[in-house]
Amino acid sequence: QERQEQLEQKKKDLNHEIKELEKNKEDVEKYISGLDQKMDKVTKSLNSIKGSISKKRKELKVTKAKFLEAEQNAKSQYDTMKKRIKYMYENGNAQYLELIFGAKDIGELLNRSEYVEKISEYDKNMLKRYQDTCEEIKQKKEDIEKRLGELDGLKEEADSERKALDRL
Repeated sequence: QERQEQLEQKKKDLNHEIKELEKNKEDVEKYISGLDQKMDKVTKSLNSIKGSISKKRKELKVTKAKFLEAEQNAKSQYDTMKKRIKYMYENGNAQYLELIFGAKDIGELLNRSEYVEKISEYDKNMLKRYQDTCEEIKQKKEDIEKRLGELDGLKEEADSERKALDRL
């Protein structure tokens, strides 16, 4: 009888232990399920970041191409202006004066003075275009730096998400 009571007690203890293990098993399953959900969330976030990085790289490539094009335009405009300034320096205003004073009548004088005015206006427009191109270059350079900063931020965020995923 004593032996039977011991066995009954052992049976109760084992049943209690089984219930504890089953409870622990459910807790572990909930924990694993929670980790799986977190991993899915982090993976989706990481994929989203990768997409953003890819998009930013494409935008950066386009911006760099526009920057290089603007630099080429500025160089071309600068070279043209340099030649024009050299020509003006070498020939001076004498040519304009010859042009104006060489007129035979008042109509020709007016036409020639309008011609000189058009040349002067053309020179001003060239200078303005060059200044605009230089400003565009400055803005593109700032845009590139901004996009590089955004890209670095996204890369850091992606690294952080990868580390979180590894920890999970």
